Amino acid sequence: MFKQLGSVLWMASLLVGCGNLEPKLEDEASFEASSEQGICGLGCPSGQYPTRYYCNLACSATCFSPNATDCSAVPSCGNISTCGIGCPTGYSSNGTYCDLNCGSTCFSNNATRCVKTCPPNPCPGLPTGSVVDMGSSGGLRYFEMYYSSFTSGNPSIGTASFNSLSCVNGFTVGQIYCDGSPVSATVTFSNTQQINITIPTSGVARNCVAYSSSTNTQYIRFDFVAPAN
Repeated sequence: MFKQLGSVLWMASLLVGCGNLEPKLEDEASFEASSEQGICGLGCPSGQYPTRYYCNLACSATCFSPNATDCSAVPSCGNISTCGIGCPTGYSSNGTYCDLNCGSTCFSNNATRCVKTCPPNPCPGLPTGSVVDMGSSGGLRYFEMYYSSFTSGNPSIGTASFNSLSCVNGFTVGQIYCDGSPVSATVTFSNTQQINITIPTSGVARNCVAYSSSTNTQYIRFDFVAPAN
């Protein structure tokens, strides 16, 4: 009799544990609009990593084991903790540990601390210009960049000669960086005080930086946020 009562209480505790979890799920198309979402099943779409495995009654009639996953977008660099043993592409392991968010028990390590070194800030101390967001159209976001006076009537974005300032390599004409990754940019207009550019739109907001040059001796930094579209 006591054995049967114990089994009933164990089953009841599982169901109660599931009852407090969110029943609403988002489809995969909504992932870019939020930093973290839950989906049925154990796993995440490309570009996401699991932060929690849990029981969700919206995914099945009963919850005897985890049947849903919270996923978060993989950042371009930094430190993250992911369920499972292993790291997203480009990240390296900084050790494994036991996390009850990644399983109901901790008989062995079930999570990994991952790290990817962020690139140093290229050319710190550069003068900063201002940026005006002109909105988006046709899959492109438009920005106007202003500075008091360039030394050339045709300033450009980025330059291969950035290396002459002993800055981080890899800046080339027609590129800016958003969330630490190069983004294709097109200069549509420039004069001695203004540069207009377009960049592809994105489903998530991005922190961007652009570098202009008009000669090998003048570089201006533009910091701005490209809103989600």
